[in-house]
Amino acid sequence: MKQIIKIFLTSVVLLCVHFSASAYYYYSSFEVDGIYYDVTSNSEMTCRVVKGNNQYEGDIVIPSKVTYDDHQFTVTGIYMSAFEKCSSLTSIKIPNSVTMIGNSAFSKCTSLTSVTIPNSVSNIGDLTFYGCTALESVTIPTSVSEIGEYAFWMCTSLKSVTIPNSITEIRKGVFEDCESLTSVTIPNSVTIIGSSAFSGCGALSAITIPNSVTEIRGGAFSGCKTLTNVTIPNSVTVIGGSAFSSCHSLTSVTIPNSVTKIGYGVFQYCKSLTSVIIPDSVTEIDSDAFFMCSSLASVKIGNSVTQIGISAFSYCTSLSDVTIGKAVDIISDEAFWHCSSLASVIIPNSVTEIGTDAFQYCSSLISVNLPSSLKNIGRHAFDECNRLKDVYYNCENPVELENNQLFGDNYYYIGACLHVPAVAVEKCKITSPWKYFKDIQAYDFSGVEAVSGDTAKTVTARYDLSGSPVDGDYKGLVIERYSDGSTKKTVQ
Repeated sequence: MKQIIKIFLTSVVLLCVHFSASAYYYYSSFEVDGIYYDVTSNSEMTCRVVKGNNQYEGDIVIPSKVTYDDHQFTVTGIYMSAFEKCSSLTSIKIPNSVTMIGNSAFSKCTSLTSVTIPNSVSNIGDLTFYGCTALESVTIPTSVSEIGEYAFWMCTSLKSVTIPNSITEIRKGVFEDCESLTSVTIPNSVTIIGSSAFSGCGALSAITIPNSVTEIRGGAFSGCKTLTNVTIPNSVTVIGGSAFSSCHSLTSVTIPNSVTKIGYGVFQYCKSLTSVIIPDSVTEIDSDAFFMCSSLASVKIGNSVTQIGISAFSYCTSLSDVTIGKAVDIISDEAFWHCSSLASVIIPNSVTEIGTDAFQYCSSLISVNLPSSLKNIGRHAFDECNRLKDVYYNCENPVELENNQLFGDNYYYIGACLHVPAVAVEKCKITSPWKYFKDIQAYDFSGVEAVSGDTAKTVTARYDLSGSPVDGDYKGLVIERYSDGSTKKTVQ
């Protein structure tokens, strides 16, 4: 009996060793015809291409099936970094058995000029073709539902790409710094254009954003220096920070009335942008939104904007015409700093705060209309506005401010006349900072209105207060006659 048990136990041990060795064998790596593989499934007999002991080079054809030691495996994937830094690899043909291409699979293959992605592939991983500087074109099949972040980053020779309608999101940095990219087709399946998706695509002169897109994330098209115009569809509700920054050739942009916020630095350094209309749907213009748009000549801010952010229009040196919407509550620090062509500004009666340096160095500013709603004006808000002649302040009870340097460092504001209601003249003479105006005059503000932008009637004539005709370039208080026969006083 003991002998039988001994024989049985020996058989069990041998059987376990056999199966253990068999399992180890099936999950080990192997090499066939210079290509290295890992077994991924023993039961399904599948494998994937992996990084080998030697660098791959020349033209590589990956078979759909490979036989090793009388066992046939189906090749279903290319593992992460499998061909990474294979600088002598010139082309790769991927079989239609492959469904997944892993992260960095072909990154920095600097001699790779062409690649065929079969319609079996559903996923292209992060950084898959990063730094493939010789890759000129790629066709992404409709089977692909996901393209990983930075998948084609720094493919500097890539000229055109067609994104299939199976893609719903163009992820972060997918085509960043593809500096030769001149043509890209975005399908109407895409809802999100990710951060820096096309950043640094300096040759991209035109782009059509389909009306399926709801969000353009930060830096999406930043540095597209030859992009001349862009139409944002009314499906878009969010434009992220710096989305179009440094688009040096951008001359026009249409912001739809679906957008609720213009983010940080969205159009900063767009030095060819000449005009912009901000629709009534927008409630906030964030900091640096139009910073250094040096050709921007006119801006119309919609009537839903409540805050103009820090440096939103700083260094817009050509800005001569700005309409501030009737809902603006705060004009932040340096909002219009160095707008050296701005000759007049009408601040609506909704504004309660003007920030520090808000209009500093507006060297062409001649007249300013301040509302009675003001509660605070920051230091140097109108400093270095050396041509300022008239300040209209329609407030019977002038607000007292600790800041005495509202209009500069001079102890007395020389050259500018403060116009206030008659009942406020003596009050202004004892209230800081208004008392530092040497010339304070009573003015009849009855009938004075800001230009409303009403297009139902047109201006037929303009006169100064003495009744002499003036042209459209005249700055200050004027009487306007309209096509319907009515008249009103306005501040130009």
